[in-house]
Amino acid sequence: MDRLSLLFERMNLKAQVFYSGATPLHYLTDWRIGVAQSILKRGNALKMVATAVSYSNPAAFARAFSKRVGLSPTHWMAKIGV
Repeated sequence: MDRLSLLFERMNLKAQVFYSGATPLHYLTDWRIGVAQSILKRGNALKMVATAVSYSNPAAFARAFSKRVGLSPTHWMAKIGV
C-alpha cells in the first residue's frame, strides 16, 4: 500500500475523491458544511454550529456556507423550514 492510500485509510477518506480532481481543502470544506447542515436542521444557534465545525467565528462560517450552498445559513434554514 502506498503512502497516500495509507493516509486515506487512516483518515477514513475515499482516495477517488482526490483523484477525481477535488483538493483536500475542498473535500474538508464540503464535509464541514455537510456536518453543519445536520446540526442546523436540529435548530441549533449559528454561533454554536460555527464552533462545532471549527470555524473561528460565525461570519467566517456564514461566508463558507454561502459559497458552497448558495444561500446564507439563515436563508437555508428558512427554506427547509427550520
